[in-house]
Amino acid sequence: YIGNRLIEGGLPGVSSELDRISREHGENGSRVGIALRLDYSVSRALEQQLVDMVLAKGMTCYIAAEPTR
Repeated sequence: YIGNRLIEGGLPGVSSELDRISREHGENGSRVGIALRLDYSVSRALEQQLVDMVLAKGMTCYIAAEPTR
């Protein structure tokens, strides 16, 4: 999901959506921050791929975490 929208097509679908966001913000694209909220089923390797994709688009990437219980 990006926002409330389900992104289909796996990583290529996410990449396309990041391209759209980057185009939408034009010259301000470097000021866009993407927060990744990942659950326990997401591997570290996939997390790193997602972070790399966001950074490659020139955006800032954050990892959102939930406090421990």
